[in-house]
Amino acid sequence: MVVSPATNSYSCVMVNSGKAFSYIPGMCSAEAVYGRMEDCIDEALGKTEKKAGDSH
Repeated sequence: MVVSPATNSYSCVMVNSGKAFSYIPGMCSAEAVYGRMEDCIDEALGKTEKKAGDSH
């Protein structure tokens, strides 16, 4: 798995890989959120709606 130095700039990273989901917190000191590829793209483009209680 390749981890970009840019991940050190974020407290939360969204991934579509179970392996990345398990490694990100220890390797990058960031919270990992798992989603489908479409979810990751929508989040990156700001197309997701925030739900009550979401902190991201």
